[in-house]
Amino acid sequence: MTDRFGVRELYRVADGPAAGSALYLAVLRDWGDRSSSRDRARRRVARAVVQNTGDTRSLILLVPNALERANRGEIEVVMPRLRERGGKSDISTVRALVSTTDPSRFHVELLKDLMEILTGGKPDKRVLLLTATPINNTIWDLYNQLSLITRNNDGWYAGRGPIADLRSTFRAVEKGEGGPGLLDAMMLSLVRRSRHDIRAREAAGESVEVGGQPLRFPRHEFPEAVTYSLQNLYGAIYHEVLDVVQNLNFAVYQLESYGVRTGAEDTEERVKQRNANFVGIMKTILLKRMESSVVALQSTVASMTEYLDLFLSTLDRGQVITPKQAQRIRAVLGGSLPDAEIEATDWDPRAVNALREEHPAPADP
Repeated sequence: MTDRFGVRELYRVADGPAAGSALYLAVLRDWGDRSSSRDRARRRVARAVVQNTGDTRSLILLVPNALERANRGEIEVVMPRLRERGGKSDISTVRALVSTTDPSRFHVELLKDLMEILTGGKPDKRVLLLTATPINNTIWDLYNQLSLITRNNDGWYAGRGPIADLRSTFRAVEKGEGGPGLLDAMMLSLVRRSRHDIRAREAAGESVEVGGQPLRFPRHEFPEAVTYSLQNLYGAIYHEVLDVVQNLNFAVYQLESYGVRTGAEDTEERVKQRNANFVGIMKTILLKRMESSVVALQSTVASMTEYLDLFLSTLDRGQVITPKQAQRIRAVLGGSLPDAEIEATDWDPRAVNALREEHPAPADP
């Protein structure tokens, strides 16, 4: 099928679970159409390239992760058709190229197939890579993608920039001896559209337009810094709150100090240190909330009070709540609180065990 920009859509399929591989391959064989929002965004880029360059015959290759999991024999079914079409294309676009660092899969063979498609046909064919993750496992993922642009010619950058041999450059980078080699490769390969790059092009006299209209970034107007004193704003109450926070024991977060067994497997010293660190975080949160605003502090204190009320009500029944630290932080910041409405599976396993056991109320230290 051909879209209104003349782009030959060989396939565009979305990433999916392993179970979807057969479906994707069936769609691919039928020249079907299945795409995710990210794929559609990349398609818009590819279409814009075709539209603005005037090319009417293009090969769009969107390589999904599902193909990595497919059977080699299934891939061989579709590759001949791709080779035939690829030899006639003007622009080849590859999205999210598969990694070739796992020898247990057929990544290397698939890369070779793609290389054959992209190197065949017109010698002036252009390759456009659309990917948000050029490096997934090692820098050689990036090398393999750049090789599609260079047509597997490691000397392609020679004369175009400070890279004499692409493979040697990446070997040096891998050993930590590459210096600016990786940056040089990126500068020679990437299409840069940041604010800084646009302004640099404008300064060089280049007209930058989008949709026929000149592109202008608004100038940053940095606001004037305002210096203030919390002591002057709140008077003595600020120091009073500081004293209160610093003297809080947060006993409910240091149950081990009261002889309550929480099921922690760490040594006693490690448990004490972990609890002390958490209490320090809690105190810092309170102070930060106060610096934000009095309303923020009141909201946080209200959330803590809810949790403490819940703790005390269960303690009156001879039970102790020992939730995990993430739950504690959510409680302090006004998030979800464990209560009777929450299923047991939503609790930390140690908390479930603690609630099922009878514990004597801890005595004051």
